[in-house]
Amino acid sequence: MKTVPNLRAAAIYAAGFSLTALLFSATAMLLVGMAAGFTGTTAPPISLLAAGVAGPTLAAILFARLFRRERLSPNTGLPSWKLLLLPFGYGLAALLGAKASGATVVVPSITDIALAFTLQLLVVALLEEIGWRGHLVPVLAARLAPIAVALLVALAWFFWHLPKFGIGPLFVAMLAIGGLANSILLTRLLYARGGGLVGCIVLHASFNTAETVIDPNATSMPAQYGAFAAVIAVSVVAAAIAWHRNRDWFHARPR
Repeated sequence: MKTVPNLRAAAIYAAGFSLTALLFSATAMLLVGMAAGFTGTTAPPISLLAAGVAGPTLAAILFARLFRRERLSPNTGLPSWKLLLLPFGYGLAALLGAKASGATVVVPSITDIALAFTLQLLVVALLEEIGWRGHLVPVLAARLAPIAVALLVALAWFFWHLPKFGIGPLFVAMLAIGGLANSILLTRLLYARGGGLVGCIVLHASFNTAETVIDPNATSMPAQYGAFAAVIAVSVVAAAIAWHRNRDWFHARPR
């Protein structure tokens, strides 16, 4: 099996998928906004959020129909109950990171955090993971070693977040580091016993929800960055451990 041609083709496929997902997300948000404008109302935030994250799923549907590529099937078993601890672990890390900034930290109610996790789980993480781990990773995993797949998908995932680049260079740098770490974790989890696509959705939602354990409207920006940095640090450490324990798997030639 020739690695270089596979890598080139995989990179083109990943780049095309990322661009298509970005275009679909932007178009979906535009359509939701236009529909609200025609009716003289304001688009509900949840509608805009769902439209914004629908791009990867829509791209997966399109690419699956246009390019009938061989796929390496992920684990389809039920995820481990231990994954239910992820929201608490990431949330605690975010809270400690925010407090470490020295700024005043305001914590929302448990009900608000639970609602945020539900939204992340059933909308954001679900619609993203169907595309990234449900389609792109299995297609690339049939041609490349898992570590190469994780790196390519991290890059594609990073550029799909292009609209957020305007937040600032520090955020973009943190986004790149966090995306790479989570891509390694999620690639392994997709094929691990007790993981699978559902497990990836839980992990993704847990990571995102961690940022909601502090109230962004009542907490300073340094505290918010402290929370984000702490959550990323957890993923980086977890990714390093996952890679170290599964080096042979990550660098194995595709089956």
